[in-house]
Amino acid sequence: MNKLNFHKVGFFVILAMLMSFYSVEALSVTKPILDKEFLLRGESTRFHFMIDGTGSPNAMSCSYSYSGLEQLVITFDEQKAEVNAGESKVIFGTVSIPADAQLKAYDGMFSVQCEPLESEGGSKVVQSATLFFPTVKVVERVETPTTIPEKVPGTSYSLIAVMVVIIIIVIFAVYWFNKNKKNKT
Repeated sequence: MNKLNFHKVGFFVILAMLMSFYSVEALSVTKPILDKEFLLRGESTRFHFMIDGTGSPNAMSCSYSYSGLEQLVITFDEQKAEVNAGESKVIFGTVSIPADAQLKAYDGMFSVQCEPLESEGGSKVVQSATLFFPTVKVVERVETPTTIPEKVPGTSYSLIAVMVVIIIIVIFAVYWFNKNKKNKT
């Protein structure tokens, strides 16, 4: 057997070995989305994220945690979530700003750990995903954008109507003066 054939056989043997391992489905988690980004001291806002189990053959039990945001109060509506195989689940939570919080932008990390509720062969593979938690900005006061009131429909028609009435009055006045001028002569 020459060297070239030996390398081809070796390549296919290694490829077959790699393909025989059980493939682990990847965990998919969306970044948390805040309802409000700018908050005053003492305020709170809701957030949500989604755990995607559409690629998983098993139902999963998922827990979540955060780091770097310890100065804020973060609570989840559910401490653990079960995600059915082939489905996704949206998880909701609340970020609360303490009354004595510093005025600054708070950054941190967010982690989700999921393990299958049932597994083939008795082994359970725990999957995890770590993402940046959206920046929460604690401010002195929230700037409200200045809005220009919308033009009320019909405003231009009322202006036109007033102008038509004025023109009719002027025409009538001119006609009346001319008529009176002819009667005097």
